[in-house]
Amino acid sequence: GDASWGKVVLNALKALLSLAKMQPKVFHPHWALLLPGDQLRQRTLLTLVLGDPNPKVRSAAAAVLQALVQRSKAYMAAAEDRRGQGQRPANFTSLSQSLATMLSATHRGLCDAAALETSALASQQVIKALLALVIHAPYNRLRRGLLAEVVASMRSILSRDRERADPTVRTAALGCLASVLENPLTVPELHILPPR
Repeated sequence: GDASWGKVVLNALKALLSLAKMQPKVFHPHWALLLPGDQLRQRTLLTLVLGDPNPKVRSAAAAVLQALVQRSKAYMAAAEDRRGQGQRPANFTSLSQSLATMLSATHRGLCDAAALETSALASQQVIKALLALVIHAPYNRLRRGLLAEVVASMRSILSRDRERADPTVRTAALGCLASVLENPLTVPELHILPPR
């Protein structure tokens, strides 16, 4: 049933996490299978983070994302979003554009997951994954506005009912917010945020 399937998924994620921590380069050729891209119908780690009914599975999927991102800074440095820069559409998508698309989609999905997550365990891990992306992704080579989305997401978490909010989630959100605000690219993006 559903409980045994959840255990299978959880154990698979634990195995992926162990491998991602030890050998992240093994995953580089397979990022298109693990991270979202242009095809929204594709099941990825992010679809588990956003939609699995089990908070342990959502948390484990976010932990795998965090491990992949934390240990792939050099690989992610190749990302560059060139859409809309006057270039003709190519017959193929370059690695740099594919990486930029995957990182942007992962970023947006983690921001959504952070703002919507109801489980303290999963929420903390989603914020940690987002923080790893904020620290390691080449935002200077990605579309503008992504860092402002993190600020909006963390503001959403911090403005929730303070009396019922989990203090560890609030602490994680404050840490993520501090990190994103340390990035010099963030301040020029903040005008994108809607007024409160």
